[in-house]
Amino acid sequence: MFTIDCFKAAAMVKKELLKSFADGKSVANVGTGAGMPATLNKFKWAAEAGLKTAVVLVDVPLKTALKRNQERADAGKQGLIPEWKVEKVNNAARDNFKEYKKVTDYAILIKN
Repeated sequence: MFTIDCFKAAAMVKKELLKSFADGKSVANVGTGAGMPATLNKFKWAAEAGLKTAVVLVDVPLKTALKRNQERADAGKQGLIPEWKVEKVNNAARDNFKEYKKVTDYAILIKN
């Protein structure tokens, strides 16, 4: 099994992002958006490099997220994520979007 220190991994990601930004490359950060400090840093670094930034929230109602979580688990695609965690991440993504759109050039909300 391959393991890496989380601080080392974060430093590697930062180095790679800064290089991409310096080279003017487009970067997509796909995630839940629940980790606000790290995401805000990525927007900041991109803006400092003179790049335009955008945030896209694919907003899924909690009931739908819970149903899809159960379906993925039933199909053997993943383990069942506890309901409290699905709810926490679902709410955090929506709440953090409000903050992210304050610091990005573009903000897009897609209802799913």
